[in-house]
Amino acid sequence: MRRQRSTTITPFIVFLVLLAAPATALASHITNKSEVRSSLESDGWTVAYGKELDQWQQARCVVEIAAAAIISGGTAAVLAGAECLRDAAVESVKELPENLVKQALGNLGQVFSSDGLEVQANIATYNHKECLDFWPNTCVATPNTWQAYIRFRGRSSSGGAPAGPDYETIVLKNECYKHGDIWTAIHYQKLDGSWASDGFWKLSPGQTATVAHTRNVVYYVWARSVDSTVFWAGDKGPWAVRGDPLKFIEVRANWGSWGTWTHGFRCD
Repeated sequence: MRRQRSTTITPFIVFLVLLAAPATALASHITNKSEVRSSLESDGWTVAYGKELDQWQQARCVVEIAAAAIISGGTAAVLAGAECLRDAAVESVKELPENLVKQALGNLGQVFSSDGLEVQANIATYNHKECLDFWPNTCVATPNTWQAYIRFRGRSSSGGAPAGPDYETIVLKNECYKHGDIWTAIHYQKLDGSWASDGFWKLSPGQTATVAHTRNVVYYVWARSVDSTVFWAGDKGPWAVRGDPLKFIEVRANWGSWGTWTHGFRCD
């Protein structure tokens, strides 16, 4: 009886394939960033995020936050003491009581409350991996990234109505039920005024991903089906997402007040 030989795809071989070909052609980036953010923003929490960090920046961020926790002069001054949290210094956060913010920064992960208002600060961890589209379950883990945040819920610092965000949350949704999973990306203006490109989020039909916070009604989207038979692409750009230059579709939203805006990818 002849022995059948098995072939093993080693991480090194996968790495060479990923290195040799554009991600949009052979490989896709998978991250749990959307799931982590959705969890943080559930149960009535409003979340303001700082910059996304690599390993060394994350270590420095912990030191910066500890130092900021002992600064006086108002919430805005406290947040300015930690560079990794400056993007989180939106107006709704600046209005939070200084004592609660300083307690939260000095005790990451713990929730502090006063007069019906809850505040928490921490650093989120995002996992990443690169996967071959043509070979199922063949992935290589890539370095984690981190992002500091402050979140709050309950009454505003003035004791009035519940505090809310002063920005729009953009959610992408796969509304194409004919072609299975799709990969998505976005180009948008961040809360600090700079523009950024981010992706890729893999969405099954009906699935959503929270991808951006912005105050600009103009943003740009791109998507393709996993089997590369359907593309949602335009004439704006190109802007690079993880090294791949992509042409995006321009979108002008018509939200009337701050909240959540869902952008659906349809194929009918």
